[in-house]
Amino acid sequence: MSAAAATGIRLKLAGTGPLLDTVMEYSRKYCNIEYEGILNDEKLSKIISNCYFVMVPSEWYENNPMTIVESYALSKPVIGSQIGGIPEVIIQGKTGYLFESRNINNLIQLFQMTLNLSEESYLQMCFAAREFSEKYFSSKDHYGKLMQLYSQIINNVKGNQFKNNK
Repeated sequence: MSAAAATGIRLKLAGTGPLLDTVMEYSRKYCNIEYEGILNDEKLSKIISNCYFVMVPSEWYENNPMTIVESYALSKPVIGSQIGGIPEVIIQGKTGYLFESRNINNLIQLFQMTLNLSEESYLQMCFAAREFSEKYFSSKDHYGKLMQLYSQIINNVKGNQFKNNK
């Protein structure tokens, strides 16, 4: 929020958590920061569809944040903290940008950089985000990987049973 306040970039926040009082304070103090509350899927999808980038400033070591998956599915690039599994799903400069967690100056630089992206570069990022989503998060892909894993497990169990019966 400090980086948005410093740059004047418009920021919409959704959800709840232990920092809600701070979020409310910023939204009252800065006209470019809005708190949307807890949103249902339809309202959240509408906000994501109408945004330029989605921010995932997580300080938690998340493995594969659904926020990124949902954003990519809606063709939106993501700016995320370089922590946990986030760097594994954001391709720097292609599907979004990574910043050092809690590094406000780094985030301010990224905000300024995104504001200077050409329309063509931005649209390429949107396309790459959607393509990443379709390649790695589609139900068909997930089903295929799950069935492959099940086959490996079954073959390993059968192999171990054969060794134990000798």
